[in-house]
Amino acid sequence: AATILYSKHPELADILNIEDLTRPETRENFYGSALKYYFAVGLQKGLDNIQRYLIEKKNLPVTLDDILKRWSAKSSDRLLKKLKHERAALTDSQKRLDVEIEKREIKLSEQKQITNRLRERNNWLEKELKSYQEFADKVKATLGYRVYKSLQVLLGKKRGKI
Repeated sequence: AATILYSKHPELADILNIEDLTRPETRENFYGSALKYYFAVGLQKGLDNIQRYLIEKKNLPVTLDDILKRWSAKSSDRLLKKLKHERAALTDSQKRLDVEIEKREIKLSEQKQITNRLRERNNWLEKELKSYQEFADKVKATLGYRVYKSLQVLLGKKRGKI
């Protein structure tokens, strides 16, 4: 049906996911799933045939269905143990990460405090520098400073001539 739809409406290629169908992984997944399915069906048919044969001969004290159920239970138990182990590992990892996060938050808080103190110190130093610059500007505006600079220029010129 999809091929007929695509042949009539090629613009629907994106909706039909045709690019996904051309990937080798898609084919491998399909054939792998088909093989697993046919293996399970074949195994079940084979077990049913053997079970009927053994029941007819009365040589089988436990039916194969019971054996398969026990195998399934063992497999489930194994998976459950594995999941519990993984959960414990994840819980431990989460605890370690929580401790690390807490340490980093404390360090960040300390660094913020240091940054704030440095900003305050920087602001104070900038104000201090500004007050020194204002003082220097006031001194340069006085008559005494202008006389001093004039004398310095005059004396400097005379020294240069000597």
